[in-house]
Amino acid sequence: MEIRKSRTVCRRYFILPILATMVFMMSAATVHASSDYATVQIPVKQIFTAKQGTVPEGGNTFYYELIPQQKEYPMPEGSKDGIYSFTMKDTQESGLEGITYSKVGDYEYQLRQVILDEKEGYEYDKRTYTVVVSIRNQEEKGFVADLILKNEAGEKVETGIFENTYTRKKVSAAPGGNTTSPSYTTSSSQSRKMVKTGDETKLALFIALLAGSFLVVIMLAGVKRKKKGNA
Repeated sequence: MEIRKSRTVCRRYFILPILATMVFMMSAATVHASSDYATVQIPVKQIFTAKQGTVPEGGNTFYYELIPQQKEYPMPEGSKDGIYSFTMKDTQESGLEGITYSKVGDYEYQLRQVILDEKEGYEYDKRTYTVVVSIRNQEEKGFVADLILKNEAGEKVETGIFENTYTRKKVSAAPGGNTTSPSYTTSSSQSRKMVKTGDETKLALFIALLAGSFLVVIMLAGVKRKKKGNA
């Protein structure tokens, strides 16, 4: 009895890791196969972390694309010009739209993030993943699909993970908490011109007053002469 029990325990410990591995592999990539076709979903995950400050409106959504090595390769529905574009928001994990294969062969793709504009405070994940889908036609099972996902180092991974972060930049205040206003300077030549213009104005006024005084004196002298002549 003890021998049977030990054998049963050994079988359980041997089978459980195998089942766990199978479940893990199935959760990583979703594959639907039949006698005529196979559909594959590529697993993708985005991790977004706001380390400091409030994220700007729309700043938690990022853009990605799946690019085939050859344009005739099958692509998810909604692809345009041979490229499948999609967005992910916050921290999100999902599979892409399923890709349906009806021909045996190996299909290779590139999965990457599209950075339209590197905004201040953001750190973008610039990794590129290589996706290889192998389609085989087995007599008993029909079409069978194998999905291989590799990082830039050529290592196999279960999911294409992209990590983006946001950190609000601190604004440094001026000493005393006051902001300095822009100063405007006048060149020395301009200053000289301004002073010169003022001096000329005063000189003209002085000459006009002096001429007026002489005119008054001449008129008074003429009046006196007339009075003496009449006398």
